[in-house]
Amino acid sequence: MSSRFGPPPVQAPPSVTTSFSDLLAAAAHGARQLEGDGVLSLAVPLPGRDPLALLPQLEEGERFRFLWDSAPGLCLAASGRTNSLELSGPRRFELAQRFSAVSLSRLASPQACPPLARPRILLAFSFFDSPLQEGEGVPGVQAVLPRWQLSRQGRHCWLRLQRSLGGEVTARSIAEELWEQARLLNTLPAEPQAGSGRSRGPGLHSRSPWHSGYRRAVEQGLALVESGTLRKLVLAVRQQLLLDAPLDPLTLLAQLRQSQSGSCRFLWQQGDGSALLGASPERLLTVRQGQLRSDALAGTAPIGPGADQLLHSDKDRREHELVVEAITAVLRQAEL
Repeated sequence: MSSRFGPPPVQAPPSVTTSFSDLLAAAAHGARQLEGDGVLSLAVPLPGRDPLALLPQLEEGERFRFLWDSAPGLCLAASGRTNSLELSGPRRFELAQRFSAVSLSRLASPQACPPLARPRILLAFSFFDSPLQEGEGVPGVQAVLPRWQLSRQGRHCWLRLQRSLGGEVTARSIAEELWEQARLLNTLPAEPQAGSGRSRGPGLHSRSPWHSGYRRAVEQGLALVESGTLRKLVLAVRQQLLLDAPLDPLTLLAQLRQSQSGSCRFLWQQGDGSALLGASPERLLTVRQGQLRSDALAGTAPIGPGADQLLHSDKDRREHELVVEAITAVLRQAEL
């Protein structure tokens, strides 16, 4: 892995030039900034690669992996933990923000990179401050500064490695590890199709019953709304499915990319095998160039109706109005 073997250059977009000697110089500069104590974050550009398809190549025994896939917009894959935080309680948002600020303040990223390639703190919040049952459920917040980060937007793609300096981990070893991984990814097909050519996936062996409990919940919910106790109520069903074979989350996400192309696909997978994944058409909020945007949807309809039918549905329009009112009230309370 040493530079004396003359590693082949990583192909970069025309506007970017890089070499292994440039990477070593940046690593040395970052180490001097940290004075040998902190996280060194280095990045190299790659030809267009699909982070969803290449996420397994970034694992190398890592016990955490993440995906945010809004392709053809930003697609971000990450694995491993350089720094992490898990906690519960009413101050979880405040403490997560503090963790993010402290982690980034102790990180040196000595190279000029586009916004898509910047170091990121990954965050996952549960609906509640604490698990509903002691010792079970997810914590109130999980925050991760990943070890590997592969991001792509349009035709631009960057690979980033973040390691804490100390012991056998030096600026040079980080540069060599990043360069070798980039070289490996560079040998793979430009656009491997994640999940292509595979079967439809495992079959359903059994599922937990839910109909009777849901009917009772609907009856109670209607009574609460009609009595004026509640104005809005959202009911959900929890099911346990037993499959006849293991399920690969990345295969499922690749299929969702094709069948739900207007959605944002996501994955948050822990080392114990548990995974949160989905494909959402909604956007809680984004802040860009001083503008806040929220795309929230409400309503319930069977598969099939076109957009015009939903727009003229009095029921669905009322449900969406409640969501707009709730979001507006929160923004007004925050003086936005």
